Amino acid sequence: MSSLAEILTLVFAGGVGGFISGLRTCPAYNLRMPLTGRLIELGIVGDVLIGAATSIASYTAALASHLIERPTDHAILKVSSIGIITGFAGIHLLSSLSDKIVQEVQGVKKRVQLLAQGEIRLENKQESLRAYIRGEQLRADRRYDEAEQYFNEALKLDPDNDPAVIGLAKVYRAKGTPKGGAIERAQVQRAIALLTQLIERKPYVSQAIYNRACYNVLLGQNPDAISDLKRAIELDHFYVQYAQTDPDLDRLRSDQEFPTVD
Repeated sequence: MSSLAEILTLVFAGGVGGFISGLRTCPAYNLRMPLTGRLIELGIVGDVLIGAATSIASYTAALASHLIERPTDHAILKVSSIGIITGFAGIHLLSSLSDKIVQEVQGVKKRVQLLAQGEIRLENKQESLRAYIRGEQLRADRRYDEAEQYFNEALKLDPDNDPAVIGLAKVYRAKGTPKGGAIERAQVQRAIALLTQLIERKPYVSQAIYNRACYNVLLGQNPDAISDLKRAIELDHFYVQYAQTDPDLDRLRSDQEFPTVD
């Protein structure tokens, strides 16, 4: 068999192998034109070309390394078989490598995105903590409107900032109980609603439950206050002693259900 005949046989057989493999893998091969830069969708033609190229390369390498001997004139079937097998294998190998590379690239991108998101979350938590501390300072100075702004900013940066929720509720409560003035029920109810949202999400936050008990006392809702007080003590026994002298609970101590120190 002449060299030209071998090459033509390999090209045809490898193309057939690539075509057969492409029917299963169906990769979308693109060819960019060197001058115009235009992308040409090769489709199944790409499978055939890659199969043919792989077939020639594999056959040449096998001859050079003496893995096979050059066939005789009557061995066209052998050459065709080699071409089809190597063309088929070439497509599968390329597809597997391509999938592996794509998966690795996607994995790296995902890890980078997660790291970036983690850094953003950490930075937001730090900024939220600073806003909360400033809000507490302003609340202590009775600058409630400014404190409210800082607490809201803290929660915008980190919705899980529980102390900021409790601080904001304290601001509403303070606005609803001005010294020398009548209780503004709407403000106190606003504080209770805010704490209720936190407690529903995190029923173990004892300070929120205790504070809600105090705010319920202001509205004369003693049964709810007693229930919250008992729950807060169950979570943190500190509150049983603290409740004995807390002025917010003065109107509740005459209740028979009021917890006492054993």
